[in-house]
Amino acid sequence: MAVTQLSQASGFNPGAALWILPVTQDARWIHLLDWHLNFQFLKMSSRPAHVLPESLKQLLKECEIPPANIGNPNQTQVQMIACHELLPCRWVLTIPFEGNLSVWTQIAYEKWMGLQKPSLRLFLPPGTSPADFNSEWNKHSDHEEFSVVLD
Repeated sequence: MAVTQLSQASGFNPGAALWILPVTQDARWIHLLDWHLNFQFLKMSSRPAHVLPESLKQLLKECEIPPANIGNPNQTQVQMIACHELLPCRWVLTIPFEGNLSVWTQIAYEKWMGLQKPSLRLFLPPGTSPADFNSEWNKHSDHEEFSVVLD
């Protein structure tokens, strides 16, 4: 089976366990899905940054332990939401797209592998052709049983 190209209208139909979406300047796909996901993306992006208390930083320094990177849940990080009761898929994964298709594809591939290769639907970043994406994807895998949705 080859890569299946879906229209924007059929992109939200059942058929894949994992949906991977690009986070772009306008975040079009995320805005369309956020309502159905009870605004979980909006809530994650508006949370304040996690900061280690000074007392804990001092203790870590005294014990010569490097401070943990606890991250900041905002639009610059990969985010995943379990949504099997809200959408016709099991997970929605968002990956920031900074204009570099190679980096975005590599992250998508690594996350897909980490989830044990579930059935896959990729919402391609704006301006990306299926041929360009396939070229990047084939650098990582010869697996071609997934669908793509063009912006």
